[in-house]
Amino acid sequence: MPKEYSRSQRVKVQIQRELTQLISEGYSDARLSLVTFTSVELTADLSSARVFVSRMGMDVSEALVLLKEMAPRMRGELGRRLRMRHAPELYFFSDEVPDTADWINRLIRDAVADDESHHKD
Repeated sequence: MPKEYSRSQRVKVQIQRELTQLISEGYSDARLSLVTFTSVELTADLSSARVFVSRMGMDVSEALVLLKEMAPRMRGELGRRLRMRHAPELYFFSDEVPDTADWINRLIRDAVADDESHHKD
């Protein structure tokens, strides 16, 4: 029976889960508070992973600097936890989706309010 998800899909989910655990268990730095790993993109050969980061209501730039510094150690720990001979290189990026979604929601609310004000006349 074939597996529902490809290996890369399973590894992506595991990387996201393990990074979350690593941050909560082993790296207690205020710059990493409220950090969320929103998604992971893997290359086809699983050699590198683009990890997208969000930080609830805060600027993520400080967290990205720290995560980039910690990437080699995190990669080693990921390799051990996932039992992978060659864990992917980790590259961290700010996830712009939440900001874009907020902007779109504001535009919609403003358009609806404007439309309602025109129909009240």
